[in-house]
Amino acid sequence: MQAHSPAELPPAEQPDLAEQGWRRMHPEGLTGYDALLPVLLVRPGDPGRAEARVETGSHSLNVLGGFHGGYLASIGELVLFLPLFLHGKVSSQGAITVDFTIQFMAGGGAGSPLLVSIELLHETGRMAFLRGVMEQDGRRVAAFTGTMRKLGAAR
Repeated sequence: MQAHSPAELPPAEQPDLAEQGWRRMHPEGLTGYDALLPVLLVRPGDPGRAEARVETGSHSLNVLGGFHGGYLASIGELVLFLPLFLHGKVSSQGAITVDFTIQFMAGGGAGSPLLVSIELLHETGRMAFLRGVMEQDGRRVAAFTGTMRKLGAAR
C-alpha cells in the first residue's frame, strides 16, 4: 500500500459534507484488520488539531446494542495520528502507536455519526503526545490519549 498526503484525499461523497471540508480517508488495497475498519471522513482543524467523522451501524455494536469497546478503541487508535498527518508532519504511514489509553464515559449506538476531535499536546523530533474525545449527538462517549513514534516526514 502506498503512503498518501492530505492533498491526495478525495472529498466526502456527500456534497454537504464535502462543502464543510470533510475528506474521505480509506486507501484502496487495505488488507488485514485495517480492511475491516469503516471509512473515515477527516478534516484538519486549527494547527495541531484534527477531526474525524465515522458513520455507525450494526458493525459497531456489542450484544447489548451499544458501542463495542473494542470498536471505539480501534477508532481512537486509528485517528490518533490525524493532527500529524493532516498538518503535513507525517505521511499516511508515517507514525506508529507506542501507547494508547481510552476511557469509556457513556453509551452510544448505531444511526448517528461518531465525531472525534484530536489534539496534538506536545511534539519532539520523533515523538508526539495526543488526546481525543469521541462524541455522538453532542454527548461525550469516550476520551483517549496516546503517544506516537514518527517514522518520517511527509513527502
